[in-house]
Amino acid sequence: MIKFGVVNLIKKSYFLLILIFFVQCTSQGEEVILKDYQWVDRILLIYSKNQEFVDAQLEYLSQPNELIERDLVVIYRENEKFKISSDGLKTINTLDSESINNINNKFFLKEETRILLLGKDGLIKISSDNILNSKYIYEIIDEMPMRKLEINQK
Repeated sequence: MIKFGVVNLIKKSYFLLILIFFVQCTSQGEEVILKDYQWVDRILLIYSKNQEFVDAQLEYLSQPNELIERDLVVIYRENEKFKISSDGLKTINTLDSESINNINNKFFLKEETRILLLGKDGLIKISSDNILNSKYIYEIIDEMPMRKLEINQK
């Protein structure tokens, strides 16, 4: 009877180790693009299969200085590609397919439309399927503790 209990414990421990290893590997893979920005920048993800929706949201973000002031990196979907800008939408680069897959897997962007604001801590601060006014986005950011520290340090 004791042998049976020990064998069960070993099986459970082995399973737990495999599970921990799997979760660790998965987490590292999903963070490829985003880990570079954590604790440095905030990220606004704009995803929609409707290009008019993306264009309308980008139109609300047409104040480059406001984006730069808040360390806001914008990542958006455009014609089957993901674009990224970290300088107030002045310079736009295309993300590689691995980064795109990682974002899709991490944030489940298989829905038709989604806008996510990630804080510098990497946590989701806003999740919406509607176009967001830039003033609303900036107000949310300005209420974040890290942003308040940034304002006080200037």
